[in-house]
Amino acid sequence: MTATVAGRGIPPPHRPYEALAIPAFRRYLAGLFLITLAWGVQAVVVGWQVHELTGDPYALGLVGLCEFLPSFLITPVAGTLADRMCRRKLALYGAIGLFVVSLCLVAVSLASRGISANDDGPAVAQWIYGALLAAGLIRGLTTPARSALGSEVVPREMLATAISLRTSMWQIGAVIGPALGGLTYSLGGATAAYLLDGALIVGAAIAFGMIRVLPKVRVASVTEPFFAGIKDGWKVLRERKEILAALTLDLVAVLFGGAVALLPVFAKDILHAGPGTLGLLRSAPSLGAVTMAIFITHLPPFERAGRAMLISVAGFGIATIGFALSTEIWLSGIFLALTGACDYISVVVRHTLVQVRTPPEMLGRVTALNALFIGSSNELGAFESGLAARLMGTVPSVIFGGAMTLATVTVAAVSCPPLRRLGRLRDVRPND
Repeated sequence: MTATVAGRGIPPPHRPYEALAIPAFRRYLAGLFLITLAWGVQAVVVGWQVHELTGDPYALGLVGLCEFLPSFLITPVAGTLADRMCRRKLALYGAIGLFVVSLCLVAVSLASRGISANDDGPAVAQWIYGALLAAGLIRGLTTPARSALGSEVVPREMLATAISLRTSMWQIGAVIGPALGGLTYSLGGATAAYLLDGALIVGAAIAFGMIRVLPKVRVASVTEPFFAGIKDGWKVLRERKEILAALTLDLVAVLFGGAVALLPVFAKDILHAGPGTLGLLRSAPSLGAVTMAIFITHLPPFERAGRAMLISVAGFGIATIGFALSTEIWLSGIFLALTGACDYISVVVRHTLVQVRTPPEMLGRVTALNALFIGSSNELGAFESGLAARLMGTVPSVIFGGAMTLATVTVAAVSCPPLRRLGRLRDVRPND
């Protein structure tokens, strides 16, 4: 039942920042923001350094592979771990582990001074790959716990606004982090940038360590077989068809509809622009997401969340097709910003749905499967984009991806009435 004002059946006024009154949530947001900044800094610096050391574009593909594989393999197990251990401690341990990785990258940077692709650059790059493998493993082990931790620090009735705030914080970090990394690299080199990365992670560790969670979440029984817990996570998805439909819808949309992997081709060959324009195009989706975040934060929770998600994913597909057909830089930027804005709505609905429709003691496992779906779609989507462009051509491949997104929305709306009829998520409980 919806809470009322003075027993008159009137919903309480929307308070978009009410979760910020909780100290634990403010610390959680601070930790999330700092670690997102750190990842953005590291991603830019690793890319530039590996390219300088190898001169081989394929080496940049290995960077993504090193980050993806360990995380993909360990994520299902990490979900069970998040439901058995203290999530705050796992988030803290993860930050400490990533700090150690940053120190290793500092050491590699110091050792590689003066080394180029013509010297022993490729050999030095292998040490970076090793550090990234370790980072991918740490992220895979701790991301489900860090994500589920957000639901422990606020009452369930505040989850919708809390998730909107933390998604906004992540998007802002995703915009600032890469720019900060590129600026630091240009001013002080790779070593200075990795030191900044490490300092940001230390700040995140301090913030996570200061969190005090609400004593309401029951973790999984330690007597339960470990891998049976993973199976239970899939069982929740099968029982909650609206969650599975939302995850599948997001996966297919990103798998086929994403155009980010092909942005260099669009910037150079279609828009006839340089790397500066490419940087602006890559920023456009995040800027659109941040703008939508500011707008949504001041609105009440969606009264018809399922319809909002279906419309937003359809908008993502339409904007993707518009971008493919555009031959003007400003118009391409607008369409990319629209993809980010639509994706933001989908992300908020999906994350809120997972949080409020999942029993608290199962949240780590279901969150891990959520991360598995989305992580897979991002990585495989980049591969699909390149393969489709080779087979169809760049513009037709992106149009095809947008059309597949629209087709998926239609199938999801018809085949999953629970998702289509999904109402106000703020009022949902796991046992509804």
